[in-house]
This record gives sequence, C-alpha cells and structure tokens, in this order.
Amino acid sequence: MSRKILVVEDNAPWFEGFRRLLISVGETREVINCSTVVNFIKKFPNSRSFLEIDICVTDLELGIVTKGSDKDPSDIKGLDKILPHVRLIAPWLPVICISRFLGT
Repeated sequence: MSRKILVVEDNAPWFEGFRRLLISVGETREVINCSTVVNFIKKFPNSRSFLEIDICVTDLELGIVTKGSDKDPSDIKGLDKILPHVRLIAPWLPVICISRFLGT
C-alpha cells in the first residue's frame, strides 16, 4: 500500500515549495494536496479514506480572499473544519497545523 503525506493548503506555490523541500531532505512518500475544505471532505469522507495517509499538514487559514483584502487570523477553517473532521473519523492520524499568523 502506498503511503502518503496529505497537505491541505490553498496556496499552490506554497504547497509546491513545501513538496520540493520534503523531497530535498529525502522524503520518498507521495505528497498530495487538497486545496479547499470542500475538496478535502469529498476526498476523505470516512476513516477508510485515510488508510494510505501517514500524516496530515493543514494550513489554518483556508478560504477565499476578497479583492483588496487579505486573510486575517479569524479565518481559521483549517482549525474549524479540517482538524475536527480528522479527529472525528481518523483520530490516529497525526496532524500538523501551520499558520503565517503564529507568533504575531
């Protein structure tokens, strides 16, 4: 069975940089991305859908950025939607939460 690292990230350049970083340090598992909460829920609806996943890395700030504004710390769909979903149906799966707002 193929083992994978799941990344939930809506910023494609950040995901690609993270994937390349993992490869550069010798990571051999496939690194896959879900770019939206809806995509994540559709691809991982039950515990069996997580059987090939070793770890989940989720951005805390997921969502639509409106023109002329930027995301702020209150936009935490990774914490409000992704983490509870994983904890409910795949509690064994380690989750790393990332945020550009940590430390601010």
